[in-house]
Amino acid sequence: MSFWDRIKEDVFGGFDAVRKRAGVLTEEGKRRYRAFELKSRAHRLMSELGGRTYTLLRESKDPREDATAMSLVERLKKLESQIGVVEPGKPKAARKRAAPKKARPRKKAVKKAAPKKRAARKKTTRKKTSSPPE
Repeated sequence: MSFWDRIKEDVFGGFDAVRKRAGVLTEEGKRRYRAFELKSRAHRLMSELGGRTYTLLRESKDPREDATAMSLVERLKKLESQIGVVEPGKPKAARKRAAPKKARPRKKAVKKAAPKKRAARKKTTRKKTSSPPE
């Protein structure tokens, strides 16, 4: 096998690997977009359900007896199961939480000594020497 043939084989082998990886990443991007879309719908439904519940409670009615509120709940359950299909590895209500920050030990206040006063310098006047008259 010549040098040129080996280079050609390596380059085309690299192209195949890149093409396969690009296909995988494209599918991953589509899946994430679909999950985002479903979550956006669920967010809108949650807002609508919250508004409806508030209105019913303000009127002293039970939200569980309202047909509109219950249909919103059913639609949310359906969306939740669809999100579970798109994101099978993630728990339904998983959220990343930041680790609590550790308290930093406080620096002890160090009393600084007052700066030393410098003695005022006496101004000395120099005598101007003039050149002897000519």
